[in-house]
Amino acid sequence: MTTSIEQYMNDGACWQAQMVLAYLRGHNEFILDASDYDTKARRYDAWIHVGRYENCREQGYVFSLRSWKHPDRQGNWVVYEHRNADDVCVVFFNKHTINTSALNDVVEAMGDDKYNVTKNFKHDIMACCKWLEQEMTDWLLDCYAD
Repeated sequence: MTTSIEQYMNDGACWQAQMVLAYLRGHNEFILDASDYDTKARRYDAWIHVGRYENCREQGYVFSLRSWKHPDRQGNWVVYEHRNADDVCVVFFNKHTINTSALNDVVEAMGDDKYNVTKNFKHDIMACCKWLEQEMTDWLLDCYAD
């Protein structure tokens, strides 16, 4: 069975966020190398969960980074296309959640200003990908420095 390219991988997220997801999926181990590797369990001590972010026209993903050694800590990066400018935006916040962070968590991190994003990449998706990879690595290194 085939489908048109426009419909393939159509989960509602914008194509820019899908590119970031694909990049992080391919670079997952580079980020997780900042954590310990458990040879018995054959897994890294940290892992990245991904869930959908949905705020009307703003569609993207929430990437949550956790560690077995620090189960009370969780870094969350929300990647989406801004509804007014079509820019790739990232909102970061620390909040431990059991499920994917809810819209209220993101709104709380942004405050009253809908333009108060952690980082705006205009249309430079590769810069967003590389920045996220470095931010996640640094966040993990900070966890292990404690």
